[in-house]
Amino acid sequence: MEDKINQLQRLLTERDVADLLRVSVATIRRRRLLRQPPHPLKIGASVRYTCESILSLLAASDTDGVRSEAPKKERSGHRNDWRG
Repeated sequence: MEDKINQLQRLLTERDVADLLRVSVATIRRRRLLRQPPHPLKIGASVRYTCESILSLLAASDTDGVRSEAPKKERSGHRNDWRG
């Protein structure tokens, strides 16, 4: 039982993760919607992250060059024409 309590204490909120990674909460939410790491745990309506998922994201970015955001779209000559 004590082990489970320790695991729960290590769960991080979106704000915690954003602060650790020095990005906005909106970036963390966008990555969740795009199903990009770090992968969350849903507890009812709450969204939480494990320390292990954050550490594995950081380890992967060091070795694989994981991008933090989707690539930017390029503009063509026409004002309404976007290419991506």
